[in-house]
Amino acid sequence: MRGSMIKTNSAIRTIVLCLLGIYLVISTLLNFAQIGSPEHYDLNDTVIAHVVDSNGKTGTYRNMFFPNLSKGSEITFDVSIPEKSPFNDRVALCFYQYHSEIEVYFDNELIYSYGKDLTQKHKMYGNEYIILPIMNRYWGETLNIKVKQMEGRYSNHYTDFRLMRIQDARLYPMIGSGLEFLLFGTTLVLSICMFVMFVVLRICGKKISKSIAAISMFCFLLSVWQLSSRRLFYVFVNDISVCSLSEYFSLYLIPIPLFGYMGYYQVSTICKRVYFAMSGAFAIIFLYCIMMHEVYHYHLVEFEVLIYIMFLVSLFVSIYIEMFHMKRAVNGENIMRNGILISMGLVILQFALMFMQNVTIPGKMFFFLYEINFSSIAILIYMGSLIFTAGNAAIEIIRKNAMEAQTRKLAYVDVMTGIPNRFYCEEYMDKLSADENYSIVFMDADHLKYANDTYGHKMGDRLLLLIAEAMKQNFESKGCYARWGGDEFIAVLHSHQDAEEFVEAMQETLQINNEQKTLPFRISVSYGIADHDTTIRQTPDQVRDMADERMYKNKLKNHRER
Repeated sequence: MRGSMIKTNSAIRTIVLCLLGIYLVISTLLNFAQIGSPEHYDLNDTVIAHVVDSNGKTGTYRNMFFPNLSKGSEITFDVSIPEKSPFNDRVALCFYQYHSEIEVYFDNELIYSYGKDLTQKHKMYGNEYIILPIMNRYWGETLNIKVKQMEGRYSNHYTDFRLMRIQDARLYPMIGSGLEFLLFGTTLVLSICMFVMFVVLRICGKKISKSIAAISMFCFLLSVWQLSSRRLFYVFVNDISVCSLSEYFSLYLIPIPLFGYMGYYQVSTICKRVYFAMSGAFAIIFLYCIMMHEVYHYHLVEFEVLIYIMFLVSLFVSIYIEMFHMKRAVNGENIMRNGILISMGLVILQFALMFMQNVTIPGKMFFFLYEINFSSIAILIYMGSLIFTAGNAAIEIIRKNAMEAQTRKLAYVDVMTGIPNRFYCEEYMDKLSADENYSIVFMDADHLKYANDTYGHKMGDRLLLLIAEAMKQNFESKGCYARWGGDEFIAVLHSHQDAEEFVEAMQETLQINNEQKTLPFRISVSYGIADHDTTIRQTPDQVRDMADERMYKNKLKNHRER
């Protein structure tokens, strides 16, 4: 048990060191991203939005509280620029939009345009982040920003118009999102490390569940989706196409490893097949979306409703399975199951909120509900339960492996003397090659019967312990040594010289014990040495028999001399 705990503690130390390394990577990432709230100047209080929706309905709104819009809707933002720059450096106007062509006018002069080239090339618009340098002539004036939604349904065009230093503009997405960046950035790194570990262990032939690959892929895709949808990728990459594609690719791929993982831990064959079928269905839909995107120039956003409906149906099926067809769970599995149920309920609530966007809700009330973001809460709960379950499973695996290693070790150790036993030595000798040079020393403890008969069996045990300790103390060569059984001991060494030196060193150690009168009688061993002859290809058992025979002759000789 003590050895098992040592193994467990060693494995836990390894995990802690790995986590420390990951922490250093994340720290470097955060330092590069300059986490915090970079200086900015908000302009939303001065913005007026003129909206013409896809049905031709018009409206004028202040404070950005206008309904979600669909393809064909147009918005003109009148953004008042202050008289003076709030910063000493060069300044940019920063804002974001979804699925739109964007034009910026100053005094009826077009000064910036984005999206028309994408329309001509049939490419996606996606999650657009705009950095517009402010010229001296713009100060104290009004910029007119015209936005035309080109695709998608019920898109929220709320944005924060902010002035920022140009060198800090890439950090705009970090404002108010430092915690999300830390959470999903860390998850991204951990998921990559987990997947690499899975691949390495598989290559090394280790048995490791495919569920590890599934959950690492799920966490990776989930992190990519959250980072891209929150525009946090713009901190590193100022490429709108990359950020928009990564958002939709990851969103459409997420259900595949998610339901695959949920299928792996199912006991029921039917439930397992249902989860794997759902995973396969999402894989087929994803391939279909990619084909339509690449061949027929259908944008991924056009399949968003289909994915949402499929995901919603799959969630209801999963809740039904987990509540009514799941066998009673224990420990971490129960926490995992409850985490899944709560998370799915929150995701369904988020879907309900999305479908309520067309319902008349007071503007501020809607944006309050929108900011709650039930899906993010669901993700945190699910990942928390997942991390706890995975950690609990990892500790159990470590403990089990440590116990198995300890059991295996005990099978090869002589209980009384603490040195390797006959089974260990036989296994070692079975691995010896017929072309390999080696020597075998076979020893027998002298006076064991005398010690048992005269002083009792405890004295006999002390004699065997002293000989075993002498072997352990003097065995320096590569090879093995063991208690063969009873009063017999064996050592396998790589050469005759090593064997002679080993016996000589043992004799000296035993002589020291005799001089110190450790036992009330003389301690000695009879031994025989036999060398493996590579020319006649002897087996290890044949060499051992030769050593045993020579030991017996030596023992008779010593007995006659006494």
